[in-house]
Amino acid sequence: MGNPSEVARNGLAARWWWKGDSFFEELERRISGGLKSIRLEFYIFRSDASGEKLLTQLVAAAARGCRVQVLVDGLHSPGISSGFWNPLLESGGLVRIFNHRSSRHPWIRNHRKLTVVDEEWAVVGGFNVADEYVGDGCHRGWLDCGMSLEGAPARKLAEDFDRMWSRVSDGTGSVSFPHEFVRPNHLALNDEFELLRSGPGQIGRSLPSALCQDIRQPGDIALATAYFLPGTRLRRALLRAARAGRRVQFLLPGITDVPLARRAGRYLYNRFLKAGVEIYEYQPQILHAKLYVAGGAAYVGSFNLDVRSLRLNHELMVRTVRPQLVAEALQAFSGWLTSSERIDPTTWSTSRGIWEKLREKMDFWVLARLDPFISRQLESPETHPDRPNQASEGD
Repeated sequence: MGNPSEVARNGLAARWWWKGDSFFEELERRISGGLKSIRLEFYIFRSDASGEKLLTQLVAAAARGCRVQVLVDGLHSPGISSGFWNPLLESGGLVRIFNHRSSRHPWIRNHRKLTVVDEEWAVVGGFNVADEYVGDGCHRGWLDCGMSLEGAPARKLAEDFDRMWSRVSDGTGSVSFPHEFVRPNHLALNDEFELLRSGPGQIGRSLPSALCQDIRQPGDIALATAYFLPGTRLRRALLRAARAGRRVQFLLPGITDVPLARRAGRYLYNRFLKAGVEIYEYQPQILHAKLYVAGGAAYVGSFNLDVRSLRLNHELMVRTVRPQLVAEALQAFSGWLTSSERIDPTTWSTSRGIWEKLREKMDFWVLARLDPFISRQLESPETHPDRPNQASEGD
């Protein structure tokens, strides 16, 4: 679907971005007009055509006196020593790398995606800077989405960028505290928008807790996610809603960049199908969007419904209860379903052979048991001797 016009209410303009083409065109326009500051935080910033193009624009912004800060995760982005960032650094821009590949804690990643220009326009979503994110999500490029906010919420998002920026050292660009204890909390942007953050070793599970609360409210539930391995509490909430006769729909990848994660998620299909959940797999392109609608609220950002997002990654989501934005999210979700294949509950159990089912079970064990084991080591008193003695909420 095309991008709707901005939804302005109570002095705050907000807008969905459903296509990578449109998002990057607007990002380039905003950067070219940026006067004071540009803050970019991405999990992936590739040195491909898209990355080179954006880098050129950032160099031009820094050269005209705009403060440019780029924070990227070190797993899939060029390092400081690669030379890729030299033009920006030489123009006065600043670059920091979160947790380079040789780190002692390579499993901890900054998975957040945040853009703030002049503290007046900010975007939270799933888009990374790479060629595969440029397109319409159907004929070309991965399917993804994001939301832009203007005014006071953008300034609060700039402050949240600065919070993450301060956690990464300058100079070598390595992360200072990759596995530090994190106390997640909700940040109200105004009465209709809320920022939800999480990180490794945290007390509480703010993102799943908020989503579970909305799932318990009346109404349909629509969840689109790239990686599907929800925790026990979230699974139970979804199953209760479906068994109560509410319409629960999942949109998951039909093709994927991580086959292991897809097989692990498929291991859970049978129990959801038996409860009456409708499961669809998106066919045209890789589904990378994280869009959740429940209880009159819509969520968008970087948080997948999997163990890694829950326990190991730094993540960022926006929750909105603005009615028009929630309605547009449901409209987009319905449009995606028309390009998806519904899993038939009557034939699912017999549609795969014994070997494929065994692989699904094994991959589920790896992702549902091994990653939590790692996170428990991170959360142990030996790892965090100054951690408060407070129980977690669970999954």
